Amino acid sequence: MIARGTAKRISSLPAAGWPEHRMGNLCYGGLMERTPGAYPFSPKHLRRLEDVFRLAENAEAQCLIGPLAECNEKIIGAHSVQKAKLRMIADEYDKVYILTSDVVKSITMKSANEYKREDEFLQYRSINSKMLARKWACSYHDNKTFALIEKNSIDLNDEEHCLLLAHRAMTYECFAKRVMHRFYVEKSSEFPSVQSNLEIIVHAGRRDLAMEFHKRIRQSVLDFQNGKDSVMDHRYIFIRSRPRIAATLVTTRGGNIVSTKREIEEIERMNILVPAIEIPLIVTVYPEIDKSVALLSFPKGWEEFVRIIMPAFWESDESIASSLLSKTLLEETDNIMISPAAWHAFSKKKQRRIMDQFVLTAPRHIFVPADAEGAELLSEEVISERMYERDPDFIDHSDPKELDLFEN
Repeated sequence: MIARGTAKRISSLPAAGWPEHRMGNLCYGGLMERTPGAYPFSPKHLRRLEDVFRLAENAEAQCLIGPLAECNEKIIGAHSVQKAKLRMIADEYDKVYILTSDVVKSITMKSANEYKREDEFLQYRSINSKMLARKWACSYHDNKTFALIEKNSIDLNDEEHCLLLAHRAMTYECFAKRVMHRFYVEKSSEFPSVQSNLEIIVHAGRRDLAMEFHKRIRQSVLDFQNGKDSVMDHRYIFIRSRPRIAATLVTTRGGNIVSTKREIEEIERMNILVPAIEIPLIVTVYPEIDKSVALLSFPKGWEEFVRIIMPAFWESDESIASSLLSKTLLEETDNIMISPAAWHAFSKKKQRRIMDQFVLTAPRHIFVPADAEGAELLSEEVISERMYERDPDFIDHSDPKELDLFEN
């Protein structure tokens, strides 16, 4: 069961100027994915980094949906969104664009503005590629666990369908966090730096939080199937357009830090209770024939709070909801799959606007625990560089439609 914890009033939380990043934030695949680094790597070293990442992914290959640590079946590539849904947005070559972070390229950037080409963060890949089909399930448990939503039309009024979609997205995220932690551990042994220990600490926190949430979501599915009440709430919206994108997003809010300035101001204004522990917010976006569907899942009891974090799911105007959801996806996830036809239908200006929003709005600070081993190795200059408040609205939003992934 997902614990709610005790609630807090916003007055008991840090001021709005406090760095917003949580130690276990599940928004991003890693500390430095969209963060400028200072690594003077040669081409040879870059190739080795890519090898290290592949080794980390292979080392973490494990069935995360069967009986944990007990499954001996062959691991297959599994998708965060059903393969049949991805085919609806793929081109004639069964390929899609993936708006994601190339960890090797990103950690070697000297500044966040250094990216020159959209293909540095926009990958054209087959839906069967390792980038989309990652090794977090075996064929037996994948088919057994998700048969209800694989073999039938998804019914968002069916609690079990919603729980399975959340379970799938959370499992994918858990695997990603395990890979990123192992990658930074292995990288630190070959490319030691003053921030290596801190990177490992941060990624260990993210991995552990993802594994805990995954365990609870998995158990909530089993409990519901055994007749217990669901511990999750769900909201969904339809955006009526041609099939364009698919995505998953897992983020957290609550605990000692509440995220953006806008969220804090809204919580203060409405005097809303904030969860004392972090809670998961899980979003799955998938295409249908004549529309896109977005499902939000979160622990019961926190609807007022979650409504501030994810306003798109309570917006009655479909056009506004579409823009709000697009902005949230661009700022909060690294797993967006886009139809090539839809991407090329965007103007060059809109393509660049979307890329800027994706690359430049990620939090680029880290939370340093008071007792973090190795934190003393960081100079004040490094800490100040890594810990500054994100302003997600620093790009002009006078025309939010410029960010809308669902409309031209």
